[in-house]
Amino acid sequence: MNKIYFFLVLFVVCSTNVFAQYDIENIKISYGVELPDDKAKIVKLFGENNGIVYALALKGKDDYYIKTFSSGEMKMLSNKLIVLPELKDREIEFEEVALLDGKPYIIGSVYHKKDKIYTLAGLELGEDGKLKKNMVTLFESEVAKNRDKGSFYFKVSPDENSILIMHTAIFDKEDALKYEIKLFDSNLKPVFSNIDKVTYDDSKKDYEFVLSDFDVNVFNDVFLVVNESYRDSKKKEKVENFQVFAFKNANAYKKEVIDINFKDKEIINCKMMATNKKTLQLVGFYSSVRDNGKANKELKGVYNATINLATNVNDNLKFNEFDYETKVKLLGERRAKKGKDVKPLYNIHTIIEKNDGGLIVLSEYQLVIVGQKSGIGPLAIQPITFIRNE
Repeated sequence: MNKIYFFLVLFVVCSTNVFAQYDIENIKISYGVELPDDKAKIVKLFGENNGIVYALALKGKDDYYIKTFSSGEMKMLSNKLIVLPELKDREIEFEEVALLDGKPYIIGSVYHKKDKIYTLAGLELGEDGKLKKNMVTLFESEVAKNRDKGSFYFKVSPDENSILIMHTAIFDKEDALKYEIKLFDSNLKPVFSNIDKVTYDDSKKDYEFVLSDFDVNVFNDVFLVVNESYRDSKKKEKVENFQVFAFKNANAYKKEVIDINFKDKEIINCKMMATNKKTLQLVGFYSSVRDNGKANKELKGVYNATINLATNVNDNLKFNEFDYETKVKLLGERRAKKGKDVKPLYNIHTIIEKNDGGLIVLSEYQLVIVGQKSGIGPLAIQPITFIRNE
């Protein structure tokens, strides 16, 4: 496979300073009772129902707990270690938690090497903090091998009545990427599913295929953003097939392809937000392209595409180049004066829709530094440093 890259960018970022600064008023902060120091750190609040707040906590590397609190005084009610059962003589590994229609679920995965099947299962959590025995199999995905078994990704619908799950895996020998997407209701019964395998042409220069983001709206419509790009060396052009795949509930989940057309730019990443106004908002960073069709890869600015789902038309596509003031904040005055561009190290993780229809985009600087490996065999150590700064 030649110069083919696979990315699933689900939590992407830009700086709030790109747009403006906002004063937040009328916020009331209340404090509950002091929590005991049990070394289990809360990593996610995943819902509230009947006066109970549900939280996921992590102790050590892989000991997950479910903590519950009273929504009024935030007093801890329970703190239970998640103990997942076995499936076909293999221990299930924790993946995700979700609160669907007030019911808490624990989701875990297990890989069966002999069959090359990657299974995902869900279990409901009882009021006593113990898992119920009615396990539901969500995925049984065929994969090439353990190393390329891929990953599962999750999105709970805005009304918390359904969950969208996607599995992606690489098939090296076929030069292909398989992705499978499923929507489940609040009882973990399947509502919709779609599976596709994308193959590649190694002869294309600078080829990339990106599964950028996926989402579900309040109408149980499902969306997937993909971006295929390469350089046409004969025409000396950059080709960008930037598309949204829509699967609408009202259209029996028939696949609809929405093209977003532009020239002389390259999409670096994308974050999508499905609104209750039957629109899609796509936001991300882009780079400029040279005359010979090669992308510069550094961030030139921020783009926004608004798609009207009634017509599947992109009503508004804007590319906003970073101004000097923004570059000073991100790069420093000296580099900004020299006209330097921003390094592609920012990911968008949150889009907030304002009352006037505008968007607030939150991003994070992310850098991974892989150090030199030292030692021999199983005693070898390779330091990896993660740098993040919102």
